[in-house]
Amino acid sequence: MLQTNEEDPDGLTTGQFLLSWLEHARTTLRPTTHEGYEALIRRHALPRIGGIPLGELRPLQIQALYAEVLAARGSGPSRDQPTWRHREWNERRDAMRTRTRLTST
Repeated sequence: MLQTNEEDPDGLTTGQFLLSWLEHARTTLRPTTHEGYEALIRRHALPRIGGIPLGELRPLQIQALYAEVLAARGSGPSRDQPTWRHREWNERRDAMRTRTRLTST
């Protein structure tokens, strides 16, 4: 269960919520997934929106954070984007097909 401030449950900051969620999610996520989430939260979310009271967090603030993270990564494909994985998979598949054709003739 997510921890809240007993005296003022509405006073929970976005950062407190994210860190509490991260600890809770540890039991349901693969270790590498958890590490990735933790890095993103600590590197990007906490410095930018961590101090905002959770009840005051607005969708535009989240969208701005997401835009900043994408801009920081650059415009090229990232290895964790689905398009990159799909392209990489197709290249491996094509290489295997070519290898199979060459060895069977």
